[in-house]
Amino acid sequence: MPQRENVRPQSVRICTNKEKGGLNVKTGAKLHLCAFVTVIMLLLTGCGTADSGVETEPDKVPAVTQQETQMPTEAEDDQHKPGEADGFVHSYPLGTTVAYDLNGDGTEENITVNAQEYADGKLTIGSTSAEFMAVNPTGYFTVVNVDQSQNFLLVGISDYGFSDDNVTALFAYDGAQIAEVGHFEDVLGANSYDLTGATCHGDGTISARVRLDVLGTWTAMGLYRMGEAGLEDHTELYRRMDWEDRFAGWEVTTKTELTMYADSTQTSGQVTVPAGTMVRMTGIKKGPRENTHWAYFEVDALDEDLWLLTEEIEWQTFVCSGEKLLDSEEAFDGFFYAG
Repeated sequence: MPQRENVRPQSVRICTNKEKGGLNVKTGAKLHLCAFVTVIMLLLTGCGTADSGVETEPDKVPAVTQQETQMPTEAEDDQHKPGEADGFVHSYPLGTTVAYDLNGDGTEENITVNAQEYADGKLTIGSTSAEFMAVNPTGYFTVVNVDQSQNFLLVGISDYGFSDDNVTALFAYDGAQIAEVGHFEDVLGANSYDLTGATCHGDGTISARVRLDVLGTWTAMGLYRMGEAGLEDHTELYRRMDWEDRFAGWEVTTKTELTMYADSTQTSGQVTVPAGTMVRMTGIKKGPRENTHWAYFEVDALDEDLWLLTEEIEWQTFVCSGEKLLDSEEAFDGFFYAG
């Protein structure tokens, strides 16, 4: 195991994310949200579960698309599921009541979402309601056909958060109960800021932005799949995106000699990168254990593409260089964190 070297005391950072949660759904007499897994399993039963295998080749990370969200007109029949032409999403202003068959039982349910800034919002499906904490609502809610091969629809509620910390929570209805079945850090569908949000592919997957705090704070595109336990992260490689949503590396300079590897198995291809070398971090993937990642670097001076193992310990990122565990700020010049 690498030995820690020059480990600094933990620095205090104020974080403004969603505390790793969705929209903070509340429980009440009308609702039992502990049925989270049961709802998904009931909706999938008899329809064939979504394939849990995902093509996860780094080169096949979904590209950012300018998906145009369709808003059905009054002349359209609400019972029609959102299809490919709609981006598998129908958007409605908050306070609107629409009718969809959410659980595939042949009966439409009336759906209404009401929300105001810094107040309790309410999702009502038929005679069942769920409250959630709204911070900065986007002005719309969505009906989502996440998997067109399955006979159910979801309700999406997006929020801009406290400080551009976008989040969308997805809710399922089984005919009696409402449950949040997952969330991601992006908006979905129409929104008051006209942001280009997440993309629903209609095959059980959603591409959505995610904010990462590994070797700096940055944004990547994640891939999520709806399974029996809810929405699951199936991202193989989190590729860094710039402010214009283009895949781009982050150029930094090594402050000390670092040991990197030609592959992420750490068993062969060891390469020494000298201090003062400009490198470009283009993305990360999950490491061999919890709170570890493999960071992918382009090193033009050596004409190499290399991997470096990182570990997150109490809000700090460390890098494993040979037998040393170094604070990332001691290893690189150029990474910075938000907050």
